[in-house]
Amino acid sequence: MGGNRREGGRKRGSNRSPLANVQCVCPSGRPRSRVVLPIRRTVTGECFGPAWENPAIGLAGVAAANAVNYPHGHAFADGERLMWHRIERLRMTEDDSRLVSAAATSFEVLEAVRELDGAGVSAIARHLDRSKSGVFKHVKTLAAGGYLVQQGHEYHVGLGTWALGTDTLDRFPTENGEKAVDSLAASVDRTVALVLYEAETAVVTYVNNAASTAGVGPARGDTQPLHATAAGKVILAYAAEAVQERVLEGDRTSSTGETVTDPDALRTELEAVRQHRTAVDREEYVEGVECVAAPIVRSPGDPVGAIVISGTTDDLDGTPIEEGTQGLLVSASRSVENAMGREATTDVR
Repeated sequence: MGGNRREGGRKRGSNRSPLANVQCVCPSGRPRSRVVLPIRRTVTGECFGPAWENPAIGLAGVAAANAVNYPHGHAFADGERLMWHRIERLRMTEDDSRLVSAAATSFEVLEAVRELDGAGVSAIARHLDRSKSGVFKHVKTLAAGGYLVQQGHEYHVGLGTWALGTDTLDRFPTENGEKAVDSLAASVDRTVALVLYEAETAVVTYVNNAASTAGVGPARGDTQPLHATAAGKVILAYAAEAVQERVLEGDRTSSTGETVTDPDALRTELEAVRQHRTAVDREEYVEGVECVAAPIVRSPGDPVGAIVISGTTDDLDGTPIEEGTQGLLVSASRSVENAMGREATTDVR
């Protein structure tokens, strides 16, 4: 999961970007006056799925992870590995005629600044193994749009990403999901997180760390691989069949010795997930950590996220993570689904 643990409150941005005179065209065909940089359908971000297929969910991950810094738990200091998986996927797809290689490089720079927790141009260039002059141009372009900000001799991810990324949250059950997470965390006294899903990318958007498990579990902005985490697998189990097959036949990176990568074994597991409405990972993504998750589904084949409970193997002391928590977890996820249904009915009226 992510390198440094971070958290930050939601605040919808309203300031116009210095690049606001540039127009982008949305899928609806309507021009947008506020620039979104060449994000939409320009790069395939995650090795687990096209993180940037929709700009907001991808930027929400970057922005949430960089809004405010706070100490990270030892078990989740593996963000650099994730970043390099993402960058390798970018490079693999740069020869696609539909893609813009310069845009891909800009995202590499943005990700590098995030992973380095702030860096100068030279450090970014070394991190990406690119020329300093080339990186400089991308840094200056991102800074001009407010997506990077210079502090002394270093650049940091700017609030422009936060303002842009959080726009997507209005389309997700964030308020009801956060309420369910808070209530569940108080009941189980463990770290509980809300994970949102879109375009084959699952991102942690909210975390409640119980006092007894502080520093354990995902951080806001962490990406959840669909094949190797409880949240990812429970989302995948309820996704459309075509999505499942793309993931199962795609890049299934092994994170620990416990990660299941065999597609047939994963298919069998996904069937069991649908029967129990929960998925479990036992040190499959992070050594020493177990998780159990339940889905939030809008309609058949359309999951919007999951709620996940995390605990360390030392703390669990041989007790399965789902024991004593599974019923409460499923009830919490269903409460969010019910709230979405009521809101949809109200909107129709």
